[in-house]
Amino acid sequence: MNNIILNKKHLVERALERNGICQKKSKGHFRKLMKILKELIPEDWRFTVSPTAYFLISYQPEEKFDYRILGRSFRDKVDNSKNGGTLGKEIILGLRSPVLKRKELEALAKKYLELLNCWDCVIFHELKTILKKNAGISQEKNLQKTILGTIPQIVPLSEKRLANRPNAVILGEEIWVRQGEYLNPDSKPLKEYLVFHRLFKEGVDKSRVKIFSLDEQGNLKEYPSENFAGKENIKGTEAKKLWRLNDNLRSQSYWTLPTFVDALYWDLLYKKGHWVEVVSPDPEEEIGLNQRESFLLCRLENLLQLVRKLVP
Repeated sequence: MNNIILNKKHLVERALERNGICQKKSKGHFRKLMKILKELIPEDWRFTVSPTAYFLISYQPEEKFDYRILGRSFRDKVDNSKNGGTLGKEIILGLRSPVLKRKELEALAKKYLELLNCWDCVIFHELKTILKKNAGISQEKNLQKTILGTIPQIVPLSEKRLANRPNAVILGEEIWVRQGEYLNPDSKPLKEYLVFHRLFKEGVDKSRVKIFSLDEQGNLKEYPSENFAGKENIKGTEAKKLWRLNDNLRSQSYWTLPTFVDALYWDLLYKKGHWVEVVSPDPEEEIGLNQRESFLLCRLENLLQLVRKLVP
């Protein structure tokens, strides 16, 4: 089971501000988008293997409309007896307590370990905001910059280019997900080719492919699609037997997906250290974390410090 979190009011405002799309039109597009995502995203799915779990969707509901939507995936254990409450939110609520004793922190640490090891969490895909045409994912850009700084590069890859790749393209009512990247370093200007396959509820259909070129400004250009004869089917007798014997068997991408607690912690760390990077700072902007966020970050660090001692 997965769940789509769509802050429609915020997205509609950003669509008007950044794309000039009227509210009535964008509301219709987002209603259609929710329907597509709920019908076609597989249960155990994430759009990116990046540790940040941030993803970028290029949504093209009609020929003249193009949204660049920033989202983030995380997993959390849902407690149906508490009207959709989750274990992650319960942990955060406990950490916000004005006074927290060691025994209470130890209890929260055990709940966090339970969440990490939970095999039947719901995967949430939160659509957070709409980016401008040439904007990349800031947190992803910083991560890629760190990675690129540790290895020699023989290909002229930039952190902006890496962070600017869409993980999915939605064309009309079809979802196409990125499955490969190719770069031609000799082309001037530099061209990058992204390979997408069609996504269905059952998974990725590799019998059809779409190829897009991507430039430094984040513009996509589609090349004629190529149809392959037949659909690639994995022979499933042994696989089905394995799934029957191990109901809690989940993919690697599931286990590496951050929990709600992890996602919130990373957001606070990022906000603490990167508020100075704003290109056109607002003089009224709050500096870094506010008091409530600083308090929570401190408590999260206490929690994680204790968890490291509990893990054998």
